[in-house]
Amino acid sequence: MAILHSQNQFLEGFYKFCDKLSLTDEQFEQTSKKAEQELRENPSLYMTKVKLMAILGYAFIFIVVGTLILTMIWLIQTTIMHHLRVYGLKILLLLAVLLFVILKALWVKSTPPEGLPITRQEAPALFEMIDDLCEKLNTRVDKVLLNDELNASVIQISKLGFLDVYENYLNLGLPLMLSQNADQFKAVLAHELGHLSGNHSKSSEWIYNLRIRWSNLLKNMGQDLFFMLFYTFFSWLAPRFNAYTLAMARAHELEADREAVAIAGAHPFSESMMLLPVRGRYLYNQFWPGIYKEAADTDKPPADVFHRLQRELAGYSPPRHELEETLRKAIEEEGSGADTHPPLKTRILHGHFTPVVSLTEEGMLDQSNLEIMEKPISPEESAATAYLGSWLPTAMENLARDWNAKIEPYWQAKHAELSEAKKRLQELAEKEGREALSVEDLKERAYLTYQLHEIEDCIPIYRQVLALQPQEPAASYNLGMWLLEKKDEEGIEHIRAAIRARYALLPDAYPLWHSYLTEQGRVAEAEKLKQELDIYYKCADLARKERNNLNNDSPIQAYELEQSHLEYLQEVFRALPAVHEVYLVQRILVHMPEYPYLVLGIEMPSGAFSGTDDSDKVEMARALLDNLQMPAEFCVTVFDLGTIKLKNRMKAIEGSLIYRKAAK
Repeated sequence: MAILHSQNQFLEGFYKFCDKLSLTDEQFEQTSKKAEQELRENPSLYMTKVKLMAILGYAFIFIVVGTLILTMIWLIQTTIMHHLRVYGLKILLLLAVLLFVILKALWVKSTPPEGLPITRQEAPALFEMIDDLCEKLNTRVDKVLLNDELNASVIQISKLGFLDVYENYLNLGLPLMLSQNADQFKAVLAHELGHLSGNHSKSSEWIYNLRIRWSNLLKNMGQDLFFMLFYTFFSWLAPRFNAYTLAMARAHELEADREAVAIAGAHPFSESMMLLPVRGRYLYNQFWPGIYKEAADTDKPPADVFHRLQRELAGYSPPRHELEETLRKAIEEEGSGADTHPPLKTRILHGHFTPVVSLTEEGMLDQSNLEIMEKPISPEESAATAYLGSWLPTAMENLARDWNAKIEPYWQAKHAELSEAKKRLQELAEKEGREALSVEDLKERAYLTYQLHEIEDCIPIYRQVLALQPQEPAASYNLGMWLLEKKDEEGIEHIRAAIRARYALLPDAYPLWHSYLTEQGRVAEAEKLKQELDIYYKCADLARKERNNLNNDSPIQAYELEQSHLEYLQEVFRALPAVHEVYLVQRILVHMPEYPYLVLGIEMPSGAFSGTDDSDKVEMARALLDNLQMPAEFCVTVFDLGTIKLKNRMKAIEGSLIYRKAAK
């Protein structure tokens, strides 16, 4: 991760002030949860507050715009009467530009989603079903697209900016259609189209689009007085407005659920909802990784990828223990006030219908209907066959062609990477025939093996690493997680060792670890682990704030780069003629000091005759942040008058100078 620090001390203080006006993550969640309760208990008061916040935002904008227009009118009159043509025209031009920027930001121009268009002639059964749903829900669909996602969604694309005239796009994921039957998929579409029904008022659509407008407004304003006015005001208003409207978004999800249940039935809807995490786990953990590993042998992605997905799903039945684990995790997820969707627990166990799979009074997963989730989906009974009919093979070929075109650059890069991995593995095998491999060799071998094969093939290598270096965090973590997947208690010991060496691994290990303890009935241990995670997040928040608060007096010390990395950086800076000197030091940290934080100081020419201004310095810093490969988290500071003290302190540290432009 890299962080850019402002070189303008006034602006830095201004941004800190605006941060205080905003909401912390905890405050945002509390506000959203409070709004959710208010929406349930007093919806009229809730809507009044939301609309008042929306009106307040527009009132502020209209006041500023009105002031600009009145000033321009006064200026025109004054210029005509007093002949202040040159100065008057310059000021008038400046105000006109500001007015244009504001109005442009308020004009919401949405980009239509990507996908393969579907026509009535190609899929009459699909459109017959869509027409039926639209009639029942009193809405319409303008365009239907097919894509490669395990999802379905509706997107409203604004046609006339702030006038809120929309086209309704229905996006259908072919993997979703291949993994659900006709009734289950119909329930999904009933839910999505429920978002467009009359039950979700036009005022709500208007409120949601305000987020985009206000975001555009801040993004397009420059760093001047008008920018500061807008930024200060919306730093206070926008997060509160977002928190309140997220509560409405979650309520609308539940309303759309009720629409889907009323039209398609409780069982198809709950089956569809529960199948999503099950099929999703299979696709993202098995099918797609298997596809991408084929890049080791060919530089072209497969042309029949969706035909293969159809065949794979026809033979896929999740093992009972994996099925139970996936469903339990999905149902137990508590959700967050920052989420746009309520948790599955709320959606499935909300009380407005009886789900096909539920929890018993003891909190255990009901076993009675799990066979529905275990059953493979045959091509003949899939929603893709039912609704796309004879066009399905053509659709799969066309979508695969589009997918190939989109993925080919990545695929070719992956092919080169995996080809190199195969070559390097062969070199390591030959080296092992001559001498014992070092820890670094074994770690590299495990990494390359995982790229080309499965995690199981890496386990013996991880054990070799730990025999030589018992505290190696990556090997301990990967071995521990694999053992816990196999329900082996030994995994906890290895994960503990990994976290002792690398604290940041705790959040990654937590879900599987906590699930294992819960399944074993070890409630006290699971609760203690949750408390450990809470402590970690507090510590991580302090560490983030400490790193983000770099200033002239921050404690720093020398940092020694490996020679290969030093040569890489010098080569990069030689290609940047505007950079004269580069210094590198390490920030001394109190919180999580095991994770270094580097400070890269850049000396660039400045002054009226240098050809470089503040915007050039900021662009240089951003380019370095986006492209430099560094051994640890880092920030970039381009020296100016506000950072003279920091520059002098960095220069005083022996070995901090890593690059100096050669004299001509």
